Amino acid sequence: RNDRNADELYIDFISGFGKIRIGEKEGINATMVEDPAPQAFLTTDEEMLGDAIRPRTGITVKDAFTFKRFSNDVMGITYETPAIIPGVKLGVTYQPTVQDTEGVFDQATTANNAIDISGRYEYKFSGGKFRLATGYFHSDSRSGGTDGQEAWTTTAGVQSGNWDVAGSYAVANPANSRDERSWTAGVM
Repeated sequence: RNDRNADELYIDFISGFGKIRIGEKEGINATMVEDPAPQAFLTTDEEMLGDAIRPRTGITVKDAFTFKRFSNDVMGITYETPAIIPGVKLGVTYQPTVQDTEGVFDQATTANNAIDISGRYEYKFSGGKFRLATGYFHSDSRSGGTDGQEAWTTTAGVQSGNWDVAGSYAVANPANSRDERSWTAGVM
């Protein structure tokens, strides 16, 4: 587990009953939210401008408005439903406690005995789509109790033609009582 030679190593099992993912990956919330606001792509490593625009804390917009800031690339199991109702998907991730290193500004590289429950609705219309995603996260405290990190997030957006308008709101209640209320919005 402490050997960092592999990153995001996982196996997907996909059937008509949904998808099960086992391995090292972020929770289902990051998949359901996608981009919390159009400008989020400007601060991710996968994009062309990622190396030029680095956030000073190391937490990107996508990480701050998904649960990647609490548990990212840690061992876990995820179940994602098929789209039973058109456009609606639900998922749950469980990440047990394992030994690993801890980040300076966040807990992203530490598994926390965490649970992530998230959902997404997407409606496609002629020339665009509307999306709404929400999720809840809870992890145990470092001292072994159940009063650890707790957070929820909601994202909504509309794409039409070349326009993308979206925003996100997040609430984080860490065990240290430094509660946060954050929002972001953007147009591109």
